[in-house]
Amino acid sequence: SLTVNPIPLNITADNKSKDYDGLVYSPFTVSYNGFVLGDTYLSLGGTLSFSGTATSATEVGTYVITPGGYTSDNYTITYTNGSLTINCSSLINVSNNNNSGYGSLRNAMANLCSNGTITFNSINNQTITLTTGTLTIDKNITFNNSNHTNGVTIGGSGTNVTINTGKVLTISTGSKITVSGAIVNNAGTAGLVIESGASFIHNTVDLQATIKRYLNNGWH
Repeated sequence: SLTVNPIPLNITADNKSKDYDGLVYSPFTVSYNGFVLGDTYLSLGGTLSFSGTATSATEVGTYVITPGGYTSDNYTITYTNGSLTINCSSLINVSNNNNSGYGSLRNAMANLCSNGTITFNSINNQTITLTTGTLTIDKNITFNNSNHTNGVTIGGSGTNVTINTGKVLTISTGSKITVSGAIVNNAGTAGLVIESGASFIHNTVDLQATIKRYLNNGWH
């Protein structure tokens, strides 16, 4: 008798990456190692599928891509996971006034790169009501809604905004930002920068800040 044994075939999920856009990544792909005699993926039964945390991921982070689904009498198939990396974005627009979730200010801040800019192009003259606690500035961030004649208000009960030590919140020129609750600035005068031409309305007593003017092709 003649016994023909299957040979190993490894299928590896290709690593993927993208900048944050709030959307699920697609398409995932794989690489094959072990085909002989001109075989390709068309020689396999079943249908390639993917599972793992990457299939539903939308936030900044690293996630697992798990391939599967193929069958074969001629190959012993093993699968190797890959990874999806969602990188922070340097520019994110706030598209609704919700407390959290995609399009919210909290979501934008969580997925923004340090020294990035948040715009408010879709919520002119609206109030973002914080319902789950303080909005913490834990990276250098610029707020910009200079495209609108009316501004945006950050509201809610208690302390609305806390600026962590060593971090900077910049209100860019032409912007109109109102914070209706308390602001805690743990970074001193360097932690809150208001550019000339910006309107920053608040009711916090003795709030430390730096006012900058545009001179000689730079903010000073």
